[in-house]
Order: sequence, then C-alpha cells, then structure tokens
Amino acid sequence: MKKLSDFVSSAKRDEHIWITDIRKTFAADNSAAKSVIRLQKLDGSFADFACPLPRWNCDEEYAFLLDYVSSRIYNILSVFSGKSITVFCGTELNGLFEEAFSRFYSNSGYKKVINIARRLGGAEPSFALRSLSEYLPAEDRRETRSADIAARVKAAVENVSKGTYCGIDVGGTDIKLAASLNGKLVAVKEYDWNPAGFTRAEMIKTPILLLAELMAACVENERVGNVVDMSPALNVHADRKTVERAIREVKARIGGIGKFNGLALSFPDIVTDNRILGGETPKTAGIRSDPSADYEAELISLSKLNEELGALADKVRVINDGPMATFSALSELAYSEKSEIGAVIAHSLGTDLGTGWIDSSGEMPQIPLECYDLLFDLGSSVSKSLPPDDMRSLKNENSGMAGARRYLGQAAAYRLVYLSAPELIADFVDGSQGFPAVRMTPTDMRKPCLAYIMKLASEKNTAAEAAFRQVGINLAEITAEIEYLTGARIDNRWLFGRFAKDKRCFELISEGFSSVLPEIKLIAADDDMASTPLMRQLSEREDVTVAQFAQAVSALYYAEY
Repeated sequence: MKKLSDFVSSAKRDEHIWITDIRKTFAADNSAAKSVIRLQKLDGSFADFACPLPRWNCDEEYAFLLDYVSSRIYNILSVFSGKSITVFCGTELNGLFEEAFSRFYSNSGYKKVINIARRLGGAEPSFALRSLSEYLPAEDRRETRSADIAARVKAAVENVSKGTYCGIDVGGTDIKLAASLNGKLVAVKEYDWNPAGFTRAEMIKTPILLLAELMAACVENERVGNVVDMSPALNVHADRKTVERAIREVKARIGGIGKFNGLALSFPDIVTDNRILGGETPKTAGIRSDPSADYEAELISLSKLNEELGALADKVRVINDGPMATFSALSELAYSEKSEIGAVIAHSLGTDLGTGWIDSSGEMPQIPLECYDLLFDLGSSVSKSLPPDDMRSLKNENSGMAGARRYLGQAAAYRLVYLSAPELIADFVDGSQGFPAVRMTPTDMRKPCLAYIMKLASEKNTAAEAAFRQVGINLAEITAEIEYLTGARIDNRWLFGRFAKDKRCFELISEGFSSVLPEIKLIAADDDMASTPLMRQLSEREDVTVAQFAQAVSALYYAEY
C-alpha cells in the first residue's frame, strides 16, 4: 500500500496523483487519525464526508496533507455550496484544518467558493472545529420521489409544436441559437466570441440580445413566406452589421417582429431562479480583472439578462449549460425506445466542462455542480509551477489553481499535444511572452487549433490520439470524484460538445475513460441520439451537426419543461 511519502515523491516527479486514490489509500490505513467534514447545505440539510489522515513526518508531508484537506473542502463547496463547514477531529489535527480554513479567505482561488456561497445564500459560509468525541452522524434527509418523467418531457415537446420558440446555448468560444415555428426548425446560428476578454456585463449581454432578435426576425420571415434572404446573417462569419441589417430589413418588409412564446438560455455559470448568480467563471474574467469595474454591480447587471430577454419572449428560462446537456439527453431518451427512464448525468465538453444531473423524479438538484474547477490531481508539481497563461501549465486562468479545466477542455488538448509533439501545432502557438500560448491575434486561433488536433487524431496521429485518451482518463477520474460527493450512481454518462462531434476523438476518449471506469459507459450526443421531432430535423441538416447544436435545440423544449 502506498504511503504519504510515496505521494510526495510522485508529485515531485510531476506525476498525476488522483484525489480518489489518495482518499482510498488513507481510508485503508488503520493507523490514520479520524476526522469528518460536515457540510450544512443551503437548504439547511447536512452531509458528512469521512476524512482519515495519516501521520506526517516532515514539512513536505504536512504540506501535501494541507493541500489534500483544502481540496476536499473546496470540492464539497464547489458541488453543493453551503452555509457552513464543520470538521470533527482530534486536537492533533486542529492546526492543519485551521490553516486549511484560512486559505478560503487568503487565497483568491479558494475564495471562489466563498464568493459563490455568499451570492447564493446571502452570507459567507462559516468554518468551525469540534472534537471528534462530539460527532454523531448527520441525518439523511433525502426524499425518494417518483414521477413519469417521459410524460413530462413529451408534454413540453407537444407544447413547442405550437407557437414560436428560441433556444440559446452560450459557450466560451461561441454562441449557438435555434428557432422554431409551429414545430418546424426555422433557423440555426453560430456566432464566435471571446467573453473572457470583455470588461463590462453589457458587452456579454449585447450580442446575446442581438442574436435572439435575429432569431425572432427569422421566425417572422418564415411566417410570411421568407421575403428576406436571411442566409448572410445566419452565416457563422457574419459580422454585427450584417446581423443588424437583416433585422432592419425584416422589420421594414413585415412591419415589426413579434415575441416568442418561449425562450430558454443555457449559460455557463451558476443559475438560480433564472438568474445568473455565480460570477466566478472564465466568462467574466475580463470584468473581474478590470480595476475600473464595480464587479458586484456588473454581476447584478448580468443577472438581469433574463428580464431583458423578456422583451423578446413571453416566457424566459435560464439554466446552467451542464443541466441543459442533461435535459437534452433526457428529452431524447423520452422519445427513444427506452421503456423506462431514470436519473441522468451529462457533461458538455468544449472550452470547459459543464455537468448536469437530473434525478429519478425528473428534478435537477438545486446545487451549483461547479465541476470544471474541481481539484482532483494533487501531484504534477512541476506543471503546476508554470504560470496560467503558459500552454503547458495545469493552472486555470480563472482560479490560478490546477482545476479540471486544464485536464478536460480544449486547453487540455493543446497542452497534451504540445508536451509530446510541439511541432504539430507550431503554427497556432505564440511564444512572444516567453512561454507558449495559443495565438489570439490577429485572429483567435483557439477553435482552429482544436479542430486541427481533432483532425490529426482522426488521421491516427499518435500524439493527438494519446491526448484524447488522456482526456478520457481525466474525465473518469473527475467522474469518480463527482460520484463520491453526490452519491449519484448511474451506469452511463452523456457527452455533449465539440469533443463528442468527431467519432474518432470520442472513441479515444471512451478508451481512456473505460480503462479507469469500465463499469460506466460514455454515450456521444451525436446524430444517433436524435429522437424528438426538432432534433430529428436538426440531424437531417447538412450544414450543422447534432453534436454542435443539440443543447440549443433542446433549449426550445426546456422553455416549456
């Protein structure tokens, strides 16, 4: 069995040390000191997480344990948020946990979860130590409910077959939209952007509102017989002036644009009651880093996006991109040949990782599930020492810590290929800052670089293939952490986004994933999943794919769910 000193040595060698392996190793150590981390959730209920810890013999081992317990607390709050953290332990561990607690106020990366808890619950969570002798197990207050999920989904789909609807899927490098009229998929639109570079909330909201208005114009144009050619504005490379011109022309020819019956927006941040509230994602990094911006005021402005979209729709619903992916899988399952539908977990994987969970009653647990920043590798010391802007680094630009983003999203593909065969992507790399980074000027090369790496993998380039296999391994490791924290035991995972778009890349990810968790099956959200009427229409188009637009189309249904 591994010892604490073995983990420290592995970290120095820049090897991955997965938090799941550490937890299992410490749990099997009969001499480990017992401790329990208790979370009080935002709804007032409690959850306990055992945290046995071995004795340390030197400063390096103490530092490793400090990182470990800090990561355990950080991950718990990332998934659930909460009102308080209480640790029950012996006095020999008091100093260790007290130092871990202090990190959540002194370190900007750890403080993310404090900021989120304050915005969601109205107050910062408290931290406390209590004697292990006082510990009594928390009461499990989970309710078991049952529901005909398929009937609920089918009712939403039926409602959307009559009237006008708009679905919007916001990502880190693009926005995708879909619009329907009486059950017909009228238009789809992709728009490239870089929200992390924006310094005001208005800069994020304006293109979303403009594109939603374009979709409304497309619907009205369809209603009157397509009197205006909308194809230039629907082109992925259309600039803002082209979009605005198309909207003006429809208004001039038709006399105005009506409101949608329903509109749903998938946004990569914590969403509560249709309001964007988390404020700690990469999408708002530019606003956070601008000293002239009042960030909390800007976040309040962003949280009112649903109200502004209300000028274009009678009903507006906003949801996180992870739950939107999960709802998309649920909708297609309801229309498939599946005789019974239970809980569903799905990921959207592209710029970042989105995670969603729908339980067996058809409800989405009201927890943040901010898994894209989970700390699940306690090793890789050399890679973690590099600055976040360095392509080789495991540090996220968003938190400054080695979270999931650099292990799973497009940044992982860049990093892994560059480390093994830098010459392959030399044309996409800018080294002017003294370290390698994806070129952003004069053109944003993030999507082209990923597309090229995916092409290399499909052509059986060994470095590219290895990169996607490693992404699959990393996805399995974070899946194990999510399963441990949530208790959600589901034997498959749906994968949405660009990483599921290419068949070969998905196969490679699945190979890596199965080498760690063979009992769980990955399912690609591709043309094979299309079962609902609008999704089938999407799969029949030759200009786009289901993998690209599934969440935008499913958002049409979510407006009525």
